[in-house]
Amino acid sequence: MLLALTCLVHTNARSDTPTTVLRLDLSASQADQVGALPEVVVVLKAPEHEDEVQGLMAALSGAAKLPRQAFQRGHALMLLSSGPMLDQPDRVSVQKLAIEHMQINLVVNHTRVRDAGMSLERNLPWRPLVKVRIPSDLAAGTYTVHVRWIVGASESDGAGAKRLPTHPPSVEQTTSFELRQ
Repeated sequence: MLLALTCLVHTNARSDTPTTVLRLDLSASQADQVGALPEVVVVLKAPEHEDEVQGLMAALSGAAKLPRQAFQRGHALMLLSSGPMLDQPDRVSVQKLAIEHMQINLVVNHTRVRDAGMSLERNLPWRPLVKVRIPSDLAAGTYTVHVRWIVGASESDGAGAKRLPTHPPSVEQTTSFELRQ
């Protein structure tokens, strides 16, 4: 099953930027592919059909083999980050997206119910993928991308939610790309 949650994240340097969190269940039909996805960030040309999950997974799988990417300024680009394997009741939210001074910083918050001692009898593990449209009006130059996946309660849990212990970032990802005139 694929579940997509799209939200608008206000960045400090731009208007609202759409981000999407995709939920890739570790189902029998895709268990090998989803389980083998590396926890990486990649920047790529936005595909025509952004919801084509097989293409997104292939881009992530090949990310480690790619040299630093170079793109023509003005093309539609996408940042794609795969997070850690999670359990069925876990939640993911984009906490922060900042684009400034040739850096793109993304912070993704996720729960880890396993740490809270929750019973997981009929668990269906899943892997989150976060998609962010990169604004097409960025200046030419070399950009560094940093993504941090942080364990903690998600913002959508509300004020009365039980806060999970905060751990060091479970995943830190970095890449770079170049925009040419």
